[in-house]
Amino acid sequence: MARETMTLCDFDQGACRRVADTYRLWRDGDKQASAIDLCEEHAAPLLAVMQAGTLVDLPTKPRARMDVTKLVTTPKTAHLKKEK
Repeated sequence: MARETMTLCDFDQGACRRVADTYRLWRDGDKQASAIDLCEEHAAPLLAVMQAGTLVDLPTKPRARMDVTKLVTTPKTAHLKKEK
């Protein structure tokens, strides 16, 4: 049984084995983000760029599934309903 989970740095194809944080990067309008786990040393250039930027709210999460709604017959649509 694992007592602790650690995320290791992805930099240089596993050569760096330090504990890391996960970063997700995307351009405005993209539907997917690039995810990478970086230690403090390898994340330094990314963090420097982030400090130059302005904080904005994250985009809202799109609805994962469509909800089923019950259709209600009205006098104008009653003639369209199929009879069993």
